Amino acid sequence: MLMDYIRGAISFQSSTYEQVEHDEGFTITAWILVGVSSFLAMLGVNAGIAVESLSNWLLSALLMSVFMLIGFAIAAAVVTGDGRLAFKADVTYAEMVRTLGLASVWISVGFLGILVLFMPVLICIIGPALIVGTSAAIVSWLLAAHRALDTTLPQTIFTILLAWIVWILLWALAS
Repeated sequence: MLMDYIRGAISFQSSTYEQVEHDEGFTITAWILVGVSSFLAMLGVNAGIAVESLSNWLLSALLMSVFMLIGFAIAAAVVTGDGRLAFKADVTYAEMVRTLGLASVWISVGFLGILVLFMPVLICIIGPALIVGTSAAIVSWLLAAHRALDTTLPQTIFTILLAWIVWILLWALAS
C-alpha cells in the first residue's frame, strides 16, 4: 500500500492524495516519510562534510533533518490554519500531515548531492536534477493541499507559499 501511495505521489495522481487524506492509519507513516526524506536530502546537501568527518556529516544531516521535521510540522499547521480561517476549509491537521507528508517524498531527491563526492563533474547533471526535484516537490505540495483543502487553486497557492516561507525561514535558521 505504501509503495502504491509513493508511486501515486511521484506520478502526481490527485486521487492518491484524496486516499491518504482519509487513511487515518497513514499518519505515522507520513511523519516517517518526512523524516526519512529530510534525512536523505540533508545527507546530499551536506555531502561535502563527509570528506572531512563522517561523524560530523551524519550528525549534521540528523540535526538538520530534525529542523526540517519541525519546519514541516509548523508548515502543515500554517496550511491547515490558513485554510480553515481564511478559506473555511474543512480539514484537520492530521489530514494535512498525511497529504503533505506523502508529497514530501520529492524532498529525498536532494540525496543526489552525495554523488558529487564521487564524481565532481556530475554537478552539471545533479544541479538541474535538484531543481527539477524541488519543482516537483512544490507541485506535489500544491496538489496535495488542493485536494485536502478543497479550495480554489489561487487560495491553495497562497496558503502553500505562506507555509513554505515559514518552513524556509526555519530551515535557514537551522543552517
